[in-house]
Amino acid sequence: MEGQQATLYEINDGAAWITINRPENRNAMSAILVNELYAHLSNANESSEVRAIVITGTGPACCAGADVKSPPGQLVDGAQGVTYPEVLNTILESPKPVIAAVNG
Repeated sequence: MEGQQATLYEINDGAAWITINRPENRNAMSAILVNELYAHLSNANESSEVRAIVITGTGPACCAGADVKSPPGQLVDGAQGVTYPEVLNTILESPKPVIAAVNG
């Protein structure tokens, strides 16, 4: 889906909602998606407005795993991409509760 954001971010009633938005490939984690996810997690952790973080996905699956066509950690816009373990560490070390709203 050309031009579509890989993730969506909104703050609602003290919760940061991060939505994985690649339903055409069952929300597989591409390099771009992982970079966006990491940035949203960092923003939520730094925001005094956010008390909790919720991660969910659009479509019939929350996340199908890594995208083999664009695996996490590859170059993104000429810069080294964030790796999936970096995202997981950000979740584990978050000072705020992180909730997975899993569908599928």
